Order: sequence, then structure tokens, then C-alpha cells
Amino acid sequence: MKLVNDRILEAQVATEVMGWHLVEGTTWRDAEGKYRGMTYIWCPSISIADAWDVVEKMATSGDYWFHLRFDGGRWSAIFLDLSDKAKFGDKMIPCTASVAATAPEVICRAALAALEK
Repeated sequence: MKLVNDRILEAQVATEVMGWHLVEGTTWRDAEGKYRGMTYIWCPSISIADAWDVVEKMATSGDYWFHLRFDGGRWSAIFLDLSDKAKFGDKMIPCTASVAATAPEVICRAALAALEK
């Protein structure tokens, strides 16, 4: 199976999760202006190493519990915001897992879904 990255998904992850902005159409920079990668090189939707940057960013920017699972030919992932636990007490915190064909893609989708809540 040939993997094809999703440029729109990656742009959303770069801006919404990583907090980066696009410079000159091809370069990602962080809030301090530090170079973070080229749009055609940093590909978290197909590279597990780049997707793990997303996991690490979520871990350092909030109180998230991360779970990744492979079952029946599909990957599922969730970033559960543990700061929500105060709202629910001992009850289960409602959540929805993202599902995709690859681990990198599902990590990207789960991170975006967690930030939407």
C-alpha cells in the first residue's frame, strides 16, 4: 500500500496542534520564528516519527492521556483531556476515538479531535 500524505490535515496539525505558522508557502516556523521544517518534509500523516512530534506536543501542552491501538486492520487513537475529569468526578469522561488506516494518520486526527472539545 502506497501511503499518500494529506496536506490539509498536516496544515491543520501544524497550525492548531503545533502552533506553527507558514512562511513563504513552504516553511513552518513556531511562535518565536524558529524553523520547524518544510511542508514537504514534515509529514505527520505518513511519518510515525513526525506523528510522534504531535504526541509529544499534546503531552507538553496539556494534561492528555494518549492511547493507540491496532484492531481488525484499523488503527484507533485518542487524546483524553484529563483536566476534564474535574467536571465529571468519578464518572467516565465521554470521548470518541479517531479511526484510520495508519498510525500516523490516526494520531493527527485524534489530536485535532481532542482540541475541538
